Amino acid sequence: MIRLNKTRLDLKEGSKDLGRGVSLIMRPVSAVEHAAAKERASDMVSHFLDGSGALSLVGLPEISVGNGSNEDHRYMLNGLSRILIAVYVAEMVVSGWEGVGDEDGKPIDPSLSAFGMLFQDTGFLANFESHAYVSIFLEAREGEQ
Repeated sequence: MIRLNKTRLDLKEGSKDLGRGVSLIMRPVSAVEHAAAKERASDMVSHFLDGSGALSLVGLPEISVGNGSNEDHRYMLNGLSRILIAVYVAEMVVSGWEGVGDEDGKPIDPSLSAFGMLFQDTGFLANFESHAYVSIFLEAREGEQ
């Protein structure tokens, strides 16, 4: 019989490349932090649906649910939730960045609205998720073994 050691999760902060000259100083998110981000995103979607929430607080344009099909609404809300979760995760795990600036190219500090604008680009969003959620993926994979 052999005994396998548990996966060692490295939650240290480091520089992560998102592509196109953007890098984040960040650490992976914990499962508890991720759950908190999902809760905040769920609250924001609820406020959006009842008309009392302003997506501009997280850098997203005001959008309308419109008259589309239920499938269209589900697709839109899933995308909105994904971006909101990433924004709230980023607020917790990102301490700095490079390659992000205003219209004049002047560097800006990380903020909820800046994360929201950045993550509207699906490439940046996917790259962020791959770096931020690595510890959660490893924990889930370890639990399956």
